[in-house]
Order: sequence, then structure tokens, then C-alpha cells
Amino acid sequence: MSKRVTTQTELRDRGILLEAFKASGTKFESLSDNRFSITAGRSHGTLDLRTGVIEGDDMSFHKDDFAPLAQHYGEQKYMTELRRLGASVQSREIDRDGNIVITYQTG
Repeated sequence: MSKRVTTQTELRDRGILLEAFKASGTKFESLSDNRFSITAGRSHGTLDLRTGVIEGDDMSFHKDDFAPLAQHYGEQKYMTELRRLGASVQSREIDRDGNIVITYQTG
């Protein structure tokens, strides 16, 4: 018998989330303004933007499969903030430790 499982995320901004879906290649379907059905790797779940919670069935839900989406969301959130401040991105690289390094210029 399967159980409902959840994971808490910071995914709460619809515009940034849509960019993260695109960047990460995550499949999604909008169920309402605040709810999405998402498929990442071998996992399927439902995201509630009001709470940031992804919930699914323990038979088809593996929290680690959603890590790339969360990473892309964080990057898109940072890029949105840079644009808001009037900065322009000069480069984006991934260092040997797997960290995303963004160089930007203000003014």
C-alpha cells in the first residue's frame, strides 16, 4: 500500500517557476494558478505554490529527482533579482565543484 509523501521547497513564484521548468526540462501541467502537476525523472508530484510543498505517492516520488528543478529555480530567482537591480550578466559557468558562478556588471 502506498503512502503520501511531501517535500518542502522554496518554489513559490509562478513566473520564476515557469522559467525553471523550461531550463530544467521538467514536464509540467498547470492545474490552477497555484498548483502544478510535475514530472521529473522517475518521479511525479503536485506542487502547491502557496506553500512550496511537492506531494506525491511514495511509489513514484523520489525527492532527489526534483533537485535540478530546485537548482534552476534558485538560479532564475537570482537572475530575476539581478535584472531588477539593473545588472547585466557577463558570464555563467559551472566550476569543478559543480557550483554555478555568475559574473555580472551593475550600472
